[in-house]
Formats: sequence, C-alpha cells, structure tokens
Amino acid sequence: MKPRVVSLFLSAALACVPPAIAAESDAAQAPNPMLTARVMVVNSDGDPVAGATVAPWAIRSDLGHGSWAPDGQGRSKPPVVQTDERGLAEFEYPKYAAPSRQIPCLQLSCRVEHPDYADTVYNEVPVPQTDGPERIELARGAEVRIAPLDENLEPVTDGVHAMWCDNSYWSSSARARTDGEAIVLPRLTAGAELVRLVRIEGDQATHFSPPLPFLLADGQAVELMESLQPAASVQGRLSDNVPRPVKNGRVAVVVAAKAPGENWETLYWNDWAPVAEDGTFTLTGLPPGEPLQLIGLCDGFIAASGDAPEFADDNERDLRERRLEARGLADFHLPQVFDLPQEGEAELTVAMKPTGRCEVRVLDAAGAPLAGLQAETWPNVKWWNGGSQIYCSPLRRTAALIDQINEAAWSHDDGAERYGRLFSGVTDEDGRVTLTGLPLGGHNFIVTEPRGGVHRFEQHEGKLTASAEGTSVEVTMEPLP
Repeated sequence: MKPRVVSLFLSAALACVPPAIAAESDAAQAPNPMLTARVMVVNSDGDPVAGATVAPWAIRSDLGHGSWAPDGQGRSKPPVVQTDERGLAEFEYPKYAAPSRQIPCLQLSCRVEHPDYADTVYNEVPVPQTDGPERIELARGAEVRIAPLDENLEPVTDGVHAMWCDNSYWSSSARARTDGEAIVLPRLTAGAELVRLVRIEGDQATHFSPPLPFLLADGQAVELMESLQPAASVQGRLSDNVPRPVKNGRVAVVVAAKAPGENWETLYWNDWAPVAEDGTFTLTGLPPGEPLQLIGLCDGFIAASGDAPEFADDNERDLRERRLEARGLADFHLPQVFDLPQEGEAELTVAMKPTGRCEVRVLDAAGAPLAGLQAETWPNVKWWNGGSQIYCSPLRRTAALIDQINEAAWSHDDGAERYGRLFSGVTDEDGRVTLTGLPLGGHNFIVTEPRGGVHRFEQHEGKLTASAEGTSVEVTMEPLP
C-alpha cells in the first residue's frame, strides 16, 4: 500500500486542522540557526542515482506536520538541490520550526524526482542527523499512455491535462506530455492509482474522463483509449431561511473520486462560486455523473452538515457525533452530497442553519486590556472519503490551477482576497474582538501576538462557546518566562 498523500488543497488528517498562525506566531527577528541535512538517493538495486532533484517541502515538529515556508513552519524558503554522481545531496534547514518558541524540527518531508523513476513525495528525513545521510530509494514505476477521444470518438489532445492521486501533476518536472495522439504520464509509483483526463479551455473545464483505476507494477507499460464526456453544471440556491439579500455568500465543492478497496487513494476536483444576493449560484465545469460534496457560508448562516452518503467509510458516518460527545466541540462539519447528472445541469437547494458569535476580551496579568492581539478559531469540514480543511478556506478552482507549475499558485486562496480572513479578529483598545460566523457550540481558540516585534506573552489556548445571541470569554495572557 502506498502512503496516503496529502493534497495541496486538502489535508489528509482526520483531526481538526488549525490555521497556520495557530502553529506559530513568530517574532520576525527570532534567531533560527541553520543546520545541514544529507540524503543518499539510490535505485532498487542500491546503485546511486545522480541528477535527482531533492526538494524538502514540509517540516514535522511538536506543532504537527506543516509546510516549510516563510509564513509557515521554519520561517524560511526551502531549498532545491540535486544529487551528485554518488547519489548524495545536502541542504540547510532551520533548527526551529517555531523560532520564537524554540520548537525544534524533528523531520523534513522531501520530494525526490528523476525522469527515469517514479516521483516520491513522502520521504521523511529525521533531524538532526547523527548516523550519516538518510537513504531514499527510487523505484522504476510504470509508464501510462492514454489516447483521449472526444464525444464523437475522434482523437483529441488539445487542452487535455492529466491528473493523478498524488497531485504531482502540478510539479514542473512531473508534467504529462503529448506524444502524437496520446497523453504520456510521468512514471507513476507501483500500486493503486487513479488517473483522470480533463480538457480545459481558458480556465474552464469542458470535458472529463471518468476516474481510471490502475493497479500498477514496476516496469509495467500501459496503453489505452478513453473517451471524454461534456462537463456537468449546477444551478443552486440557499434555503429560504436565509434572509435576502444574502451577504458574503459562497459555496465550495469537491468531487472526491475513490475506487473500491482499502488501498485506493483519492483524486480531488475542487471548485467554488459566489452566491448572489437573491441566494442563487452557478457552478460549471464539473465531472459528470459523480457525487458532488458541497459546503456554504454567508453572513449569519452556514450549510447544515450532510447525511452520510452510501460511499462513506464506516468510520466517517458518526465522526461528528463522536467528536461532539468526546470533546464537546461543534467545530467539525460534514458536506451535503448531491448527484451530478451524466449530462446537462442539476438543480439543488442547500440547507442552511444559523451561525453564532463570541466576544473574546484579552487582558494582561494586571487586568489591563491588550489591543492588537489576534484571536481565532478554526471550524473544519471533513470531506467524505477525503481529508479536512478550515471551513471555506481556502477557496480554489482546480480548473484554473491545473496548468500551473509552481506551489505559490496552488497556495493561493481566492476567498481570502474576496471575503477576508475567516473566524478571526484583532482586539481593539478595550481588548475586545468578536468572532463571527461560527457553528453553534464549542470551539478551540487561540490568542497570539502579531508577527514581528518583540513578543511579551505566551500563546493562549482555550475553549469558547458560540451562540446565536452571542457569548463572551475573558482571557488573561501569561508573560513569557
């Protein structure tokens, strides 16, 4: 079984995912010494692989597993290096994942790529190293060629892109290429794999193949033809209990394709749309004939959690209830599911329910109010057969990103630009901030100082309760030792 890969737009963790600032709120000038890590890349025979690209992309620490980035763990830009003729490469990494709190890095996640081998994403390098370079083995993988046909069964390659489960299709060195009338994928890791072809015109998906399951072996060569079908669309509306005009409305959707069996990974298609003041929205360019998972948010209302669909895993069916019962938290929502038509347009109504709010007041040990501190919480959505993410954040469209070859594009959040940062706020001169748009019930929350400048206080972690009428909670910040 291949390791389950975290999508760039969905976390594979089943626990609630906090925002990046919940992991760290560093002072910009906090010292962070650089240390050296070494890896040795070999093939399945143990021979060194020269010219392999080694790209560390994430850090594991006591804060969890998160992106290595200037605004993420490590507070720096990760390097990209290549192996020499001995298969060796070395690179510098920050000693601390959170420099101001001196939380050390424990592991580095490295992507390793070479055109003659299957890419690997989850190569965990323990740090600091004491026993020489970490050994990483590359496998030959399988070659897959797919000849796409249009709805008239004529060959078509113009604008056709390939997607597969580990989401490496966004990587410049892992791009599928056109060879005559076929789309040729880079070598794929042996094991279970799902592949989908999609035709893009502008930033709009017009045609899809069904998700194609493969059981691949090292050295295998696969060739097939597959017809593409016109995309489906949706005309939707929010339920009538949401007052019109609707303010700041948006819906986010996922099509999470997963073949039967325990060893199959999930292939995601993401999209979102604004909701008009009359409560309507339109989604186009969706995979036809597949289940559409949907969430929604507007001022004062959130989409109700959906019932478990037939394809849901048994462990998912009562996940929200178990979390509520065990921890008293209502910060875990599940999407509503609608069936997309094999062709044409679907009409649907999204059931909505009221949200709540809570005022947080922040004081120092002497009882004086503290202005300019950040309070936030992070209600999540757990996608069926998929991972979890902060509710309606980020908002991304796979159709607009599928031909992008840099991580910065995939890290962009359309929603942050249009709607601002969700479930957070900064205290005023009286030390008060009101968190709005929260699902009714209990939530974890944190209070932190802004990034940059000298920090005076420990990060505060606590619980609050959101209600439609509004609640309040008072926080006393503890000084740093």
